[in-house]
Amino acid sequence: MLFRSGEHEVVHLREGQSAEVEVDAFPDKKWPAQVVEIAKNATIKNPGTEAEVTTFPVRLALTAPLPGGLPGMSGQATVSTETHDDALVVPLQAVTARTERDLKGDGGPKVEADPPAADRPGQRRREAMQKLVFVVDKGVARVRPIETGLASETEIEVLAGVKKGELVVEGPYKTLSRELRDGRAVKFQPAAKAGPDGGPEVSERKGQARPAPGNGEKGS
Repeated sequence: MLFRSGEHEVVHLREGQSAEVEVDAFPDKKWPAQVVEIAKNATIKNPGTEAEVTTFPVRLALTAPLPGGLPGMSGQATVSTETHDDALVVPLQAVTARTERDLKGDGGPKVEADPPAADRPGQRRREAMQKLVFVVDKGVARVRPIETGLASETEIEVLAGVKKGELVVEGPYKTLSRELRDGRAVKFQPAAKAGPDGGPEVSERKGQARPAPGNGEKGS
């Protein structure tokens, strides 16, 4: 089966790695597979434009029968590239990214971000983004820059910036990426719902130390 991997993910792939394949024609089922070939040459769509997409073909071999499977069926694959034991993980929905300018205007701590990469022809220079979470301190949200590691479909490993047992804010993408500010009061809710002012109300969750899932790399 042939899939395509992004340029940031393909560097983590190796022949022989285990994988799981989901076929669109058979929802809610997964089949075991193995990486057997990784292309050395990229496929580039819309080169030189803002819509440029670079992918690398990756071939997987099923290690169990796929009854009813036919050539040309579409699907997606998850490849387990690495596992870290006793890792500190937080929900993916707790992690966002903002520019240094946005953080400074927010009144939060100044974040030393890496300088922007060199411009590509025909593209505008993009301001560097800093990954962060909001940690709950005495009932208010505080900006906390983080370094991340492995990720699954639902959680991501935190290498630096958060300690075991700290509460992190989890909420809708729009809330964390735009609306929530350093110093804003938050309170625990079982699930995100509308607040008394009509705005979204975020929820808190503890970062827990437990085995982190393998880094899920997807192709289609």
